[in-house]
Amino acid sequence: MDGVKEYRDEFEPDADVLIAKFTEIQENGYTAFVRICASDVKVKNAVINAQGYLTLHKSPASIEVETRNMAEVAQVIALLTDKDTDTSAVTRVMLDNMTLEDMRAAVRLFADNGLSHIETEASGNVTLHTVREIGQTGVTFVSSGALTHSVAALDISLNVEC
Repeated sequence: MDGVKEYRDEFEPDADVLIAKFTEIQENGYTAFVRICASDVKVKNAVINAQGYLTLHKSPASIEVETRNMAEVAQVIALLTDKDTDTSAVTRVMLDNMTLEDMRAAVRLFADNGLSHIETEASGNVTLHTVREIGQTGVTFVSSGALTHSVAALDISLNVEC
């Protein structure tokens, strides 16, 4: 069955911080990728848990980490450059609702830190009017929810008499 499954670890003692959360996205019955929201969790713990989950299930799926600001981007870069942490399944970082300047800066930071192999995905506020400028920031992918949540519908009925 296709769909989304969310996994959560216990809350950290004496804190209202979720230790790890990741979402498994399935397509055609297989795990396509795992998404981690940097804003929701301690990214390192979430990546370690997701990486372990994928290894346990012998899944070839990759991990995508979603970021919403440059502080989260810096946190992800620090994790990806930490030689003591296995981040081999992390293949993409989403830059969600960021300014054009921040997207350019994030792409540069990945390159400057030897992480050019990590894909970047711009998401949020993507329209036909903004997609060109967003593409020029250097991101690898641009995704748009406007294709599904802002679509205009046309209801046509066709009656044919023979």
